[in-house]
Order: sequence, then C-alpha cells, then structure tokens
Amino acid sequence: MGSGLCKSDQISDELSDDFKKRNKEIEVEIEKEKINNKKIIKVLLLGTSDSGKSTIVKQMRILHKNGFKESELINFRYMIYSNLMVSYHYVASGIYRLSIYVPTNESVIL
Repeated sequence: MGSGLCKSDQISDELSDDFKKRNKEIEVEIEKEKINNKKIIKVLLLGTSDSGKSTIVKQMRILHKNGFKESELINFRYMIYSNLMVSYHYVASGIYRLSIYVPTNESVIL
C-alpha cells in the first residue's frame, strides 16, 4: 500500500510540473500580447452620414499598405476639405440662428 502512494504522489508531482510549465508559457504569451496591444492605436471616427468617415478608413488602409496615387490624393483632399467646409457652415449657421455668444478672440470675421 505504501508503494502505491509513492507512485501516486510522483504522478501528481509530474502533472503539477506540467501544469506549472504550461501556466508559465501562457503567462509569457499574455505579457507579449499586452506589449503588442500597447503599440496599437485605436481611433473612433464620429460624424454624420456622408461626412467622410469611410473615406478616412479607406485612406488609412491604402496609406499603410500600398500608398496613394497622386490623382487619388487630389480627389480625397477635395472631398475632405469640402466636407469640412460644409460642416463649418452648419456650425456657424447654428451659432447665428441660436444667438450663441462667441468671444471676440475666438470669432473670425470675413
């Protein structure tokens, strides 16, 4: 009966060592993932429909994979500037209609 217990203890020690080794491997993998995740930059794009959110996503994909052709750069630049100007117009129009006070050092008179 005594020899059976020794065998059982030896097997459980071997299993315990295997579990500890696997646990250490998993912890190393988790640490590597944490380091890799710190390098990832996440961006939240907000805006109304047709404001250029999907255009920006497409640009980022192209820019970081193949780059842009000159004609694409001109086209996308125009679309972004156009969307910005329309957005600025609506903001300015809302400020005017709602009679929102804008300090003189922050207002631009054209």
